[in-house]
Amino acid sequence: MDNATNHPKIAVIGGGPGGLILARVLKVNGLQCTVFELDAQAASRAQGGTLDMHPESGQMALKAAQVWEEFQKFARYEADTMKLLDKTGKVYLENVSFSDNNDHPEIDRLQLRNLLLDSLDESTIQWNQKVQKIIKKDGYFVVVTAEGESGPFDIVVGADGAWSKVRAFLSTTTPEYTDLTFGDAFIPNIETRYPDIATLVGGGTMAARESGISIFSQLLGDGSVRSYFILSTKDRDLSSLKSANSEEIRQYLLQEYADWDPSLKKIIEVSEGVILRPLYVLPTGYRWKSQPNITLIGDAAHLISFFGGQGANLAMQDGAELALAIATAVHNDHDVHKSIQGYEEQMWKRAEMASKFSNLGIQNSFASNPAQLMMERFKGKLHQK
Repeated sequence: MDNATNHPKIAVIGGGPGGLILARVLKVNGLQCTVFELDAQAASRAQGGTLDMHPESGQMALKAAQVWEEFQKFARYEADTMKLLDKTGKVYLENVSFSDNNDHPEIDRLQLRNLLLDSLDESTIQWNQKVQKIIKKDGYFVVVTAEGESGPFDIVVGADGAWSKVRAFLSTTTPEYTDLTFGDAFIPNIETRYPDIATLVGGGTMAARESGISIFSQLLGDGSVRSYFILSTKDRDLSSLKSANSEEIRQYLLQEYADWDPSLKKIIEVSEGVILRPLYVLPTGYRWKSQPNITLIGDAAHLISFFGGQGANLAMQDGAELALAIATAVHNDHDVHKSIQGYEEQMWKRAEMASKFSNLGIQNSFASNPAQLMMERFKGKLHQK
C-alpha cells in the first residue's frame, strides 16, 4: 500500500489501448499505477492500422476515461465503410457499413495511443521495460525486467498481449497457430502518389478474398493505406522467409498473387515496409484459476483474430471495467479480489462470444468462395451509405 494514501500499488504490464485505458480510468477515479511498456518511446514503432470504436465497448471506455471530447478531434465517422471484392476485381459489396447510424467512428491506432498517453502523468509510463516474469514475495508481487526487480505491488494487471508474461504466472496456456500468416505493409500519401489505389480502397476498408489468400486494406487518417496480405500456410511453406527482408517478402507475395487483377497486385508492388506476421489465437473459452489481485485484460486474456474487428474494443472495455471495479472496491473498503473476480466472470463471457465470431472469419479464409460467404454472412447486417 501507498503509505500516504492507503491506496494499493498497481502495476500494469503493457501500454496498448487496454493498458492505457486502465491507467486513465484509475487516474480519473483517484488511483495511480505504473505501466511497464516494452517500447523505448511512444513513436518507436508503427502502431498498425485503424480501429472502429464500438458503442458498447471502445466508446464506453473512452467515456469512462473522460477523453471522449478529445477523441472527437480524431474520429472519422465517414470511414466506417466496407468494400468487398474477389481476386478478379469483381465487387460484391461497396460503400456499406456495419452500423445504421454512423456510430462506429474510426481512429488510427497511433492517434488513439497518443491521445491516451497525453491524458496520463509522464511518470505513469516506464518505457523500455522488457518484463521477463512476475514473482510473489512476502505476499506482494514483484515485476522482474531485464534491468532488475520492481515492486512491491499489491495488484498486477497483464495487458501484455499475445505472449503475456503475466498469463504465464496464472496458467500454462499459450496461443495456438491458425495456419494463417499475413504480410503487413503501408503506402504513405496515397491520394497524391497512387490515386488509383485510393479509389480502389475507398474511404474505409477494402477486402479482396479468395480461398486461402486475401488482401485487406484500410485508409488511415494520416492519408496512408495499411494493407494485410493473408496467406494460408496449410499448403504453403514460408520457412525460407524467416530471415527475409522486405523486398524478398514482396517478391514472394507477388508470386502468390500472380493471377490476381493488376489493380490489386499493384498494392503489393508499391507497399513499403513489408513484414510477415503469423496469426495466433487463444483457445475459445480460455479461463484461468482466479488468483488474488492479479488478472489479465485484452489479448493477454483472450487473443482473437482481427476478423471480428473486436480485439482493441474488448481490451478497452476490459481496462475500463477492471479499473472501475478496483476503484469501487478501494473507495468503499470492499474486497478487491472479489471485485476482480466479478470483472473476470463478465469478461470471460463476452470474450468467448467474440472468439466464436472471429473464428468464423478464420474458417471462411479456407472456404472455396470466401467473398461470397462473407457477403451472405453479413446480409441484413450491413447498411448502404
